[in-house]
Amino acid sequence: MRALLVAVTAALAVAAAATAALDTTTFRYERTLAPASSRPIRVEPDGPMYAHSRVGFADLRILDAKGTQVPWRTFPARSGSAPQPVRVLNAGRQKGAAVALLDLGAVRRVHDRVELDVPDVGFVGRVQVSGSDSRRTFTRLATSVIYDVRNAAVPARSTTVVYPPSDFRYLFLRATGISRIDGATIAAAPKPAQRIARRGTLRRVSTNPTRLVLDLGYRNISVDELFVVAATSRYDRDATVAGSNDGRNWIDLARTRVFKLTGSVSSPIDLRARHRYLRVTIFNGDDEPLRGVRLRAFAASRALLVEGGHPGPLRLLYGDPQASPPSYDFARLPVAELGLARARPGRLGPEAANPSFEPRADTRSFTAKHPAVVTAALVLAAAVVAVGGFLALRQRA
Repeated sequence: MRALLVAVTAALAVAAAATAALDTTTFRYERTLAPASSRPIRVEPDGPMYAHSRVGFADLRILDAKGTQVPWRTFPARSGSAPQPVRVLNAGRQKGAAVALLDLGAVRRVHDRVELDVPDVGFVGRVQVSGSDSRRTFTRLATSVIYDVRNAAVPARSTTVVYPPSDFRYLFLRATGISRIDGATIAAAPKPAQRIARRGTLRRVSTNPTRLVLDLGYRNISVDELFVVAATSRYDRDATVAGSNDGRNWIDLARTRVFKLTGSVSSPIDLRARHRYLRVTIFNGDDEPLRGVRLRAFAASRALLVEGGHPGPLRLLYGDPQASPPSYDFARLPVAELGLARARPGRLGPEAANPSFEPRADTRSFTAKHPAVVTAALVLAAAVVAVGGFLALRQRA
C-alpha cells in the first residue's frame, strides 16, 4: 500500500510538472527578477514592460531556476483608500454664494480632496474650503476652480476641490458660480507607495496657444493624474490634453481648466491614459502665455506580487500577443493568505531579446493575410462586369 501511495504521488508530481511546462519560444523578450526569496516579491512594472507586453501583462510568465512557472498576481489594493460620502449640513445660499457644512464624523482620518455633487451644467465656479474641529473658528485651507464645459467637442466637468492634507472633522464650503451643493464625497491622495511619478522630457511646441508635449519614453505608459503648474502668479485658463503612442496620431483625453488662485492648491487632471506622449494645449486668450509651465504625471501603483519560495534566478518572459492570460491558484487566494507584510521589493534586470524566440506560424486565411490583394481583385472583377454590361447594352442598341 505504501508503495502504491509513493507511485501515485510521483505520478501526480510528473503530471503537475508537465502541466507547468511552458513553450518559451513564443515570447520575444526576457529579463531577470532579483532577488529570489522565500518571501513574496513586490515588483513595479517599468517602461519596457508596458511597451512590449499585453494590457494587464496577460502574456507575462515567470520561471524559476528549474524552469517551473512561478505564480504571480496584481498587488492587492490597500483598504481605506476608497472615497467616502459625507454628511452635508446647512446647505443653502449666503450673500450670493452656495454654502454647505460637511461633517466627516468623529473618527479622524487624513483627507485632501472633496468631490461635490453639483446639479448645474455649463458653469465655471470657485470654491473656498475652510476646516474646523469646533465649528466656532475655521481655518482657510484653499480656493479651487470647478467647472462644466459643454460647448466643446470634448465636454469637460470637474467638481473636485483639492486642499492641503487635513484631519479637520468639519469643512465649510463657499462656492460661487453654482446654485447649490447637494452632496459631497471625501478622499485622500494615494500614499507614496501607491502613487508612482512618471518621469519624462518636456518640450514646448508652440507659444500661443501654449502647447507642450511630455515624452514618457515608452509606449502604453499608464498615467492617471496630470498636474499643470506655472510660475505666473495668478491664472485661470482653458486647456486640453491629448495622448499618442507615435507622436503623430492623437486622441483627445480631457478638456479642463488650469488655474492658480490666492491660497489654491493645483488640482489634478484625471486621465486614465496609456500613451507615450501627452500633449497639453493652454488657451491664453488675450493674456500673455504662462511662464515656467511644468507638467507632473502620476499613476496609481500597478505592482505585481510574485510567489516566494522558488529557486533563483527568476526569469521573466513577455511579448507574445497571442498568449492567453495565466491562471494560478495564487491569484485567487484571500489577501490574508498572501503575506503582504512580508513582501520584499524586487529588482528588474535590463530587458533583452529572448534568444530562443521564434515567431508563431501565421494561421490566418489568405483573405486575412492579404486584404489589399483581395480588395484589388474585387475592384477588378466589378470593373470587368461593368464593362461587360456596357458592351452588351451597345450590341443590343
